[in-house]
Amino acid sequence: MKQIYVFICILCLLNSCNSIKSIAINDGALPFLGTVGKQETNLLKSNFVPVGSPTLTKPIQVTVKTIPFDKSSNKVYETSKELTGSKSAITYIDSLPNKPKYTVFSLHNKVGLKEVINQEQNQELKNYLVADSDYKIVSTISVLLTSDLAMEISGADGFFLSTDSNGLLQLEILNDNQKRKINIPQEELFDYTVMGVCWSENRYGKPMIETFSEYGKCPKGTEKNANKLNELQSSLKL
Repeated sequence: MKQIYVFICILCLLNSCNSIKSIAINDGALPFLGTVGKQETNLLKSNFVPVGSPTLTKPIQVTVKTIPFDKSSNKVYETSKELTGSKSAITYIDSLPNKPKYTVFSLHNKVGLKEVINQEQNQELKNYLVADSDYKIVSTISVLLTSDLAMEISGADGFFLSTDSNGLLQLEILNDNQKRKINIPQEELFDYTVMGVCWSENRYGKPMIETFSEYGKCPKGTEKNANKLNELQSSLKL
């Protein structure tokens, strides 16, 4: 009888763990390009928690690269599929010369992005970045596109990140002087990188974005933490 009781307890524990894991997976969607948020980590997962996205008064240029999968990127892709419980859409064999390819969208016009976030309509979002240097901006996303969309992208004249009529970020493709929205399959978005902010002060002594940092370092005369700007100004005066 004691053995049966122990067995039942083990089953309950396993079912409980599986339930927790499912909850962790279901709320772990990867962020879209340009989203602002913070990486949060616990025992079960590491999640990017978004707080918002900038309102883009003008489109921001985006660069696009198509890259063959290698062992490393394939592992990231397969892991993302395992975590979401979805089926892989590619067959990767390292010994074969022709590898499946994925697409990386990267923020290119960072000067334009800086100017837009410094504007009044993005003050609330900027306040998050000022208050906590752990808040970052998604600077690249990696996604497996359908063959039709990949072919269309390969012949495009340009790409832009913009804000749609609902205030949501969208990617646009430029062909023959005409732009149209392209739909990125969320279920095939499998990786992303983020960049931090380097701060200076405007003429009124308020924090403003000077540039962005993708490697954890900021140029001399700027700060990763906006709250240290007063210390920086004091040291410069000395």
